[in-house]
Amino acid sequence: MLKENFVEFIEKSIKSNWTIDALADYKGISYTYSDVARKISRLHIAFRLAGIKKGDKIALIGKNSASWGITFIAAVTYGAVIVPILPDFTVDDVHHIINHSDSKILFAGDSFYDVLDMKETPDLSVIFSLTDYNPLYTSDDSNLENIGEETDRLFNEQYGKEFGPDAFSVAKVGNAELAEISYTSGTSGFSKGVMLSHNSLIANIRYAHENMPLEPRDSIVSFLPLAHSYGCAFEFLFPFTLGCHITFLGKTPTPQIIMEAF
Repeated sequence: MLKENFVEFIEKSIKSNWTIDALADYKGISYTYSDVARKISRLHIAFRLAGIKKGDKIALIGKNSASWGITFIAAVTYGAVIVPILPDFTVDDVHHIINHSDSKILFAGDSFYDVLDMKETPDLSVIFSLTDYNPLYTSDDSNLENIGEETDRLFNEQYGKEFGPDAFSVAKVGNAELAEISYTSGTSGFSKGVMLSHNSLIANIRYAHENMPLEPRDSIVSFLPLAHSYGCAFEFLFPFTLGCHITFLGKTPTPQIIMEAF
């Protein structure tokens, strides 16, 4: 059992690296650690409005991006369970994973939302755009049609212009709690959900801190699938806890694109 608490590790990194670059999209937007904190805090308010409780499942599908990473961190630091879905899964697989995991809300890249059939995912109360976090869909019985505006109002009411490191905090979540359900590629039928605890995530991060040659403020390019455990742990969570600047490729990693990104 490791002494470090995973969500506290995340919180400490954000506060310690407040003003430096954190996450970026290749040839796109870049966020500092303070920007990430602001978006996480806003998402936590949205989760509360959507009725999400500790241990509830939040599904996530989209290409690698800074907003994907922010959504992942927001979910696990809230005490929810993130359910990343590989973007190359068929739409039937996506419907199955959402239902099988008992996910209550979904974050989706716009192109992925366009192919979903809401009749196949009746338990989803709201689907958020992974581009701007605005709601793309709300169920008829959820009363969440104004969740975006209400989130903005409550964030401004709670923080106003006084959003600094001391204002940012996350929930206390034990390392034994479930953090993620990672679905396999389903070579023997429908994909299977592998349950990963906070202990599992922090164990990989601690290993990387002790054995992988990165330093705070280093810049890295991330292109392995974030919905896979290896890419998520070693190209995202580990460098994030170290205070690195991570650029997500978000494209097919051809040699030319990789060289340009570097």
